Amino acid sequence: MSIRRFASAGVVALALAASHTAAGQVPYRVALEPGTRVRVTTDGVPGRRVTGSVLALRDDTLALRGKDGQHRFPLTHLRSLEVRGGKDRRRGMLIGGGIAFGITAVFGGIDRANGGISTGSLAGTLATNAAIGALLGWVFAPTGWEPIPLPYK
Repeated sequence: MSIRRFASAGVVALALAASHTAAGQVPYRVALEPGTRVRVTTDGVPGRRVTGSVLALRDDTLALRGKDGQHRFPLTHLRSLEVRGGKDRRRGMLIGGGIAFGITAVFGGIDRANGGISTGSLAGTLATNAAIGALLGWVFAPTGWEPIPLPYK
């Protein structure tokens, strides 16, 4: 994970301070630019993810605007924090290849001229179209999520 990916996602800084506190913990600081798209999971509702735009990050609380209103989360209650990141090329290839394979499997063996099933090489057509679909999926890949490590989890 490179600094460029974080910068493109709107993360200004992510730093672990080298000095230890009295309790032996390392101070932790996350700085997110307002408007950055994030996805969080909290201790309160472990299976539920909240996605939204950062309104503010003050002291130890993250404020988000999601579809269902505004939320405030203490940083110590976060189970996971993800920032909208770069393209998820592998997922795009799997989706594109799978769609092309499925369409070819359903419609590829139909010979409209003779009104029946084609006797041509369906396997070759399936493989070719799946490869073309995977290539298109790679080009038009969906945006993924970059996890931000949380030191207290």
